[in-house]
Amino acid sequence: MWTSNTMSFSQSLLISLMGLAVVLIALTVLAIMITLFSKIFENLNKNKEKQVVSNADKKEGLAEEEIGSIIISAVCEDLRVEPDCIRITSIREI
Repeated sequence: MWTSNTMSFSQSLLISLMGLAVVLIALTVLAIMITLFSKIFENLNKNKEKQVVSNADKKEGLAEEEIGSIIISAVCEDLRVEPDCIRITSIREI
């Protein structure tokens, strides 16, 4: 079968089905790996967030004015303008 120059219809059908099976198995394995990795990294991020939150609780929080000034300076730096050139109407957490 593998060494002949020609093949019958049943042999070509068998080879086509084997190729499709290999592709489907590879895609299934990739989907499972992606799902597992996403769950692993999600759990790692949750653990890091818990550590960050616990560390933030130990420190005193910033005043609202300080947070506002930090946000304004970041926006001005990104836009490359002076703070007098922009008007901020509200700041809300997304």
